[in-house]
Amino acid sequence: MTNKLPSSNKGFFSLFTSSALSLIQFKHQIIPAYFPMRTIAQLTYIPLSEEDPIEKVQDLLEHLAQYDVDIEVGYLSTTIIGAPKVVFQVVQDLYDIMALETNHFRFQVDFLSPSKDH
Repeated sequence: MTNKLPSSNKGFFSLFTSSALSLIQFKHQIIPAYFPMRTIAQLTYIPLSEEDPIEKVQDLLEHLAQYDVDIEVGYLSTTIIGAPKVVFQVVQDLYDIMALETNHFRFQVDFLSPSKDH
């Protein structure tokens, strides 16, 4: 025994399903606008083979300023706060720059979970 919808109900079911999916898609599009999620990443960069490591760190901080993130510079690390996608893009870009410009380095990243508070 198969459970088939009568042909007259198939159109209604299809319309209902596509309307429900549209509503779900619409809902996902408006949530980020009203409730932006932000995440925190604590970055520690240590150039290991440089004569002037402070200059390398300063160059990276200047590069970091071009992103749409809040930056808090500390003594041993820098904290960035922003949208999760932007924060992950920043980490990837910084790593790529370090890999091209520094022979040996240490790059430690600690992520805090996304929140609406920051």
